[in-house]
Order: sequence, then C-alpha cells, then structure tokens
Amino acid sequence: MSPELQIALQNAINGLLLGGTYALVAVGFSLVWGVLNVVNLAHGSLVMLGAYVTYWLYTRYRLDPFATLPLTGLALFGVGYPLQRLVINQVIRASFLITFLLTFGLDLLVTNLALAAWTADVRAVTTPYSGRSLALGPLALPLVRAIALFVALGAAALLQLLLTRTRLGSAIRATASDLEAARLMGIPVAR
Repeated sequence: MSPELQIALQNAINGLLLGGTYALVAVGFSLVWGVLNVVNLAHGSLVMLGAYVTYWLYTRYRLDPFATLPLTGLALFGVGYPLQRLVINQVIRASFLITFLLTFGLDLLVTNLALAAWTADVRAVTTPYSGRSLALGPLALPLVRAIALFVALGAAALLQLLLTRTRLGSAIRATASDLEAARLMGIPVAR
C-alpha cells in the first residue's frame, strides 16, 4: 500500500470514528428542533459542560470517563431540565426568532460561566488506554475513538428503540409531526 493511500485511509477511519460522536450530538439537537421547534443554540454548551463534568470526575476521583457517562447524564439533566422548564418553555410558542435569540443568549451565558469557572486552558483526560489502538494491517484504529463510536451507536440505537417501541416514543413522534393534532389526541404536549 502506498504511503499516500495509507494516510488517506487512516484519515477516513479517524473521520468516521469522530463523526459518529458528532452524529450523536446532532441527533439530540435535531430531536429538540423537530419536537419543540426550537433551535437550541445552547446545545453545544451543554455538551461542553458534560465534558467538564467527565473531566472533573476523572481528575478528582479517577473514574473512567466512559463509566462516568450515567453520572454526567444525570448532572446535565439537572442543568437542562430546569433550563427547559423555567426558561425555554416561557417562549416555546413565540416566534422562531425569539427562541433562537433566547437559546443564543443561554449559549453565551453557559459559555462565559464555564470560562469564569475553568478558564480557557486546554484540558485532556488521559487514561491508561488513551494512546492504544487496534492494528488493522498498516492502519490503526484508535481505541478511545472506537469505544466512543460504539457508545454513540448504542445510545442512538436505544433512542431509536425508545422512539419506535414505546408509548412515550409514539407521543414524541406525534408531537414532532403535528403539535396541534397531538394535543387534540390527549398527548400532554406541555411536558
């Protein structure tokens, strides 16, 4: 295999692995947009807060970053739920521009609070397996990115099952499809 082809294939592998993680973030973003008709520009800031929670749990308690995902999810639920109920729901029926500006303001607020709390210094979670990779002939599959991809795929599969196999999922899909019809069918769309 020529060095140019090897580099191109390695870059493709790295891009696919990282793209899987980005896709999970995009699924959350598009779900909120589709169901609530809110372009939540603070979504990325909340993902950043999740990264800081994981970093803090690793540096303070030496907990494995992947094992902390449930704790991080609970912590972010503790931030996101009040934001949704107390702030975003106040303007949920307002024009697109109002919700857009509100979530932009929330993004600025969360970002600047994070800057004040943690500064903008680069941080990394370096686990004992961070530098390891799986050999695929002349190519390397970075272990951390591969695990992250499988976690993202698992989370996306669970979300798919939730949306297609549960009553809650049916209500979410109905609300996303037609808010007024869902309300008329007795789905509590305010929740």
